[in-house]
Amino acid sequence: MARLPGITINEGIKRRSHLEVDLPFFKNSLDHINESVAKGKVVDQGEDRLWVFTLKGQDVVRSRNSMSRLSIGMTIGRNVGLRTFTEEAYSYDYAFRFARRDARREHLEDRLAVLTEEYLPEKFGGGDRRSLSTYLTALDKALDSAGVAGDDNFGSTLVGLEVSVSGKALAAWKKVSGDKLDPRYLEISRRVQTMLREYIRRCYLQDLDNYRQTVAVCPLFVYSALPPINRAKLKGKTLEFNESDIYNWDYRSAKVLARMLEEHCQPRLPKMLRQAYRDLEGSSLIEDYRYANIGKMLRLKPKQAKENFQTLVLTEAYLIKAIHSACLRMHKFLAADKLDEATEELAKTGAELTEAFNNKVGNTIYEGAGMRPLGTLLFLEVARALDSKLAKKIRPVAMMELGTLLFLEVARALDSKLGIRVASIVRDVEVDDFLLDKRPESSEIALSQRFVG
Repeated sequence: MARLPGITINEGIKRRSHLEVDLPFFKNSLDHINESVAKGKVVDQGEDRLWVFTLKGQDVVRSRNSMSRLSIGMTIGRNVGLRTFTEEAYSYDYAFRFARRDARREHLEDRLAVLTEEYLPEKFGGGDRRSLSTYLTALDKALDSAGVAGDDNFGSTLVGLEVSVSGKALAAWKKVSGDKLDPRYLEISRRVQTMLREYIRRCYLQDLDNYRQTVAVCPLFVYSALPPINRAKLKGKTLEFNESDIYNWDYRSAKVLARMLEEHCQPRLPKMLRQAYRDLEGSSLIEDYRYANIGKMLRLKPKQAKENFQTLVLTEAYLIKAIHSACLRMHKFLAADKLDEATEELAKTGAELTEAFNNKVGNTIYEGAGMRPLGTLLFLEVARALDSKLAKKIRPVAMMELGTLLFLEVARALDSKLGIRVASIVRDVEVDDFLLDKRPESSEIALSQRFVG
């Protein structure tokens, strides 16, 4: 039955989860909210009848000290019975908030190094740790003058990052295919693997103290040395690669894993270990990561090392499957010949897409919160794989702001002088507000600075 003009179909999805950890000397919580609302409306435009769809999707992950939020918007007008589109508009926006009480230089370098390298290289003289360190030295001196005294003391620091992407990147998703093994999906899998392995390694090893945890770092280097894989199967003693599936290999099989590590990881590991040689120059920690120890690394011993390796592989498997599912869901929306079905599939697309590039990107025991801001770069790479005409030069527009709470420093002085608990109360209020996008008053900030790239 034909839908009459003015008819509107609404579909909404909302999922919420909460995890709390309360241990001696450690307490944290994690809230995840995924929302997607789609509307489909019948509109007469002259002699044409259009279906006009709108989508608003959002995925939010909030912990005690950070918040990561991805929001997308889409408006598509479609001629009834035809796959021709009009009145198109797309938006993709990402926000990250991070708060650290008593922030030291190493805290900020560890958290910001990769973000400035990827999003603000032109503002930090090439975007490396050295140039960031130079900036932090200047900031430290400025904070001393603003009332936050002490070498390498940055006080209670708030960091905000906003990233937006051209609507063309989201529009590229109109080119998705209903073929589960479309060559572009296979290419997406390979690109995501390559980028994820690099980003996880770089983010986790921003903190050089992590090198002390060989049971975590050795399997991370081995994982980083894996080749891009879609389908790998052992035939006799030969490990054969093919494109008959999207990311499907039996990494839990001792025989398959041994062959993969020996034939494909071992030749690639020296290149990966160059990072350790750079990071640990002059440190005794380098002894665990010398080329002579590659054979030992590949054995993935003790048991925890192997479990960490498997967790990394599982993380990328879940992410690739989620992206693949979102692509196929988008195709179902585009191909639907009923308004209510199309609207339902669009709502599901919004939920799956935002969760994939926000929550699932950070679902790793290796620096999860630090990974989520890089989901936008993965999204851009997926868009380029879907639409080969999408310009390589399309880059995200990023704005980062750093601020130190002066009010909290004054409150801490009162604590010391009067023996009361003002600072901890003020801190919780200020940080909670900041993570909910409520900016502190200018009178409460000792110093703030904004960078746009």
